[in-house]
Amino acid sequence: MVLDYGWILMDLDYGWILTDLDYGWILMDLDYGWIINLDYLDYGFGYGWNRFRYGWILTDLDNGWILMDLNYGWILTDLDYGWILNLDYGWILTDLDGWILMDLDYGWILIDLDYR
Repeated sequence: MVLDYGWILMDLDYGWILTDLDYGWILMDLDYGWIINLDYLDYGFGYGWNRFRYGWILTDLDNGWILMDLNYGWILTDLDYGWILNLDYGWILTDLDGWILMDLDYGWILIDLDYR
């Protein structure tokens, strides 16, 4: 498949996508949950770097977390333990097992979902 801004090569039978969208290379393995940018090759054990000109994304879908910095602050998510940390417009720290702590530049909100 050829696009105006690059191209995408997909083999969904084997679960991977190789793209060149004029930002470099992105290699994704959907079965093993990693994303690699071949311009900044640094991967192993089910994780990879995916670097854009607007920031970078580190995903480890096997262990359930995503680390992103898209020049709008940081977003750190742990899908296994249920928390999200965003450091730019204030921050949000959530533990879905029972509490939410938020400071969105409007004050503080602390919610304990176990004892609500």
